[in-house]
Amino acid sequence: QLSTQAKQVMKSIIEKLWEATDKKAYIYYSMKMFNLPDFSDKEKFDILVALLEEEEKIVEKLFEDPWEKREIKIVIGEENEDPKFWEFTFFKIPYYYANKVVGFIGLISPTRVRYPYVVELLDIYAQKISSGLRRLFD
Repeated sequence: QLSTQAKQVMKSIIEKLWEATDKKAYIYYSMKMFNLPDFSDKEKFDILVALLEEEEKIVEKLFEDPWEKREIKIVIGEENEDPKFWEFTFFKIPYYYANKVVGFIGLISPTRVRYPYVVELLDIYAQKISSGLRRLFD
């Protein structure tokens, strides 16, 4: 367990990094996505591959709303402005430290997905991250 002084130093460093950081994203995808029935159609498969190759567009999409938003956001299919994203649903949920939004989890899925399950799962992950940050730095 960290000493009080070490926690203060870590907290200060993290806060400075958050202030200095612009848009950072860590993108992870599972090869299992390619096995989903939604992408068995070659055209849809090609769209998915093209999307994954355009990392900047994904990051831009995830960052299009202000960080201060405190609710989960779901954008389904043609609700997306860019037709490239019409085959997908975007989920975004924030996590917190010191009662401030410090990051979020984003998920891209096919439009045909069990929405309540995904929302619940993302909420659990966001709560775990927030809780972990509190335990680590408070």
